Amino acid sequence: MLACKHSVDSTGNKDYQAIRLMVSAANYLGLKFWVAVGFTYLCYVEAPPENMATKAIELELQLDLANEEK
Repeated sequence: MLACKHSVDSTGNKDYQAIRLMVSAANYLGLKFWVAVGFTYLCYVEAPPENMATKAIELELQLDLANEEK
């Protein structure tokens, strides 16, 4: 979380309200990490259409910066 906050602060733009990222649903350790550092809001699930060869599912997670400062 500190690295994300530092990245936003270093831009000089204080208008950012949230940070979003995509992570594979198959990456359990990655999901566990991002949720642990505050990316707890699920924005979007990107899944292939049914009967596609791939089963890759991507999750878009969000960290609300406004809530972090309180």
